[in-house]
Amino acid sequence: MRKFVLSAILLSFPLASLAAIDIPDPSGRSGTPMKTSDFEEKLTFLKDKTKDQIGFKEANSSAKTYREYVDTRSVIEGGGSESDKRIAVKAMYALAKRGLPSALNYIGVMLSNGYLVERDDPAAAKYFYEGAKRGDLHAKHNYGVSLILGRGAIKNEKSGVLLLEQNAAKRLPYSAVACGIFYENRKEWGNAIKCYQGAFGFSEHPIARTRVAMMQIRGRVSNQKNFAEIKVSLNQAAKVWWPEAQWTLADMARYGIGSKPDPFQTAFWLRILAQNPNAKNTEFAKRAEVGLGELYLTKEASDAVNESVGIWLNGNQTVMPVIDYTRAVAEPSSGV
Repeated sequence: MRKFVLSAILLSFPLASLAAIDIPDPSGRSGTPMKTSDFEEKLTFLKDKTKDQIGFKEANSSAKTYREYVDTRSVIEGGGSESDKRIAVKAMYALAKRGLPSALNYIGVMLSNGYLVERDDPAAAKYFYEGAKRGDLHAKHNYGVSLILGRGAIKNEKSGVLLLEQNAAKRLPYSAVACGIFYENRKEWGNAIKCYQGAFGFSEHPIARTRVAMMQIRGRVSNQKNFAEIKVSLNQAAKVWWPEAQWTLADMARYGIGSKPDPFQTAFWLRILAQNPNAKNTEFAKRAEVGLGELYLTKEASDAVNESVGIWLNGNQTVMPVIDYTRAVAEPSSGV
């Protein structure tokens, strides 16, 4: 049985240390995993003819209702009092019961991550299911991962990855990257690249660029390697501090992959990697330390590298933090 390993970078979900808030939904918190067949009836298009698991109403998708959701979420994620957060959680739950797709997903995220409420994976899966059925792409992503991992739902990798593929086609970067990682684990390179491409362009994501570049270097795509294009992709990812991209650029310079060996560029990327907060306590940090110890540069060359590193650091201060792709995600919030 293949293990589904998801680990990458994105905006992290905010945490707080409050007492668990009980959501009064006994039918949604039964602890019984949902049968995948209940969801698969119209899986491809997520029609509403599937069995309603909890009894939610259909969404009122007016701008006013969505504004309620945004305002409620800002209180939950803000720095207010515990009392205000409790009231806001109950308001979010009410929006979910009214069938608002974003609220259904958000309650699922809270339950899945144990954020302000007691963790309950089966209940989270049911909320994701209801949000996905009503067209919320993040709920669809979260339910897909729940199926792949068998977390709160009956394990079904085939159905789960299909949901990720559908989202990747709609250019949702969370799903595109998770889908690509899933197929890489299965050594299905063509499918992996197809997924990753959903995170290119408008929904740019450095993980996707790095992984495709790595597959190109290793000949997973074809024997024709466009190293100029590969380096552009890796530089894009390196600029937001993705450690694998920085290490690969150092390795390419060290061993002359795509060009002649370049000790200056090797030292340049290793020194940046050594300062990468996303590489702290990882194998990449150890590699950077070992690599720098093996390099010999004159004092002049070392000073020149340090000067170049300083210029680069001043111009590239946006750091994308690392999260676990198995963690449930909500849509990016604005102003929170």
